[in-house]
Amino acid sequence: MDTRQHAEELHRLAADARTRRGLRFVPGQLWRFGLLTSSSRELLTPYAPLLPLFSLPFLAVVAASAVAVFPEFAIAVVVAIVLLV
Repeated sequence: MDTRQHAEELHRLAADARTRRGLRFVPGQLWRFGLLTSSSRELLTPYAPLLPLFSLPFLAVVAASAVAVFPEFAIAVVVAIVLLV
């Protein structure tokens, strides 16, 4: 299965989940989702070295550093003004 087929199958699965409500359809949908995720291993194997970048600690550090840009920039402006005066 290629990427396009995976996307189409996920779309069908989501559409079925919206239209078929009730507990009797949940096991079948979970089974289909499990098959789909297990077959996606071949697609994701070349990108395995990038997966640690999506870990929660790494994303938290990235968010903290993005927030820290603003105070750092303000401090840099103050230092530049002090040095110029």
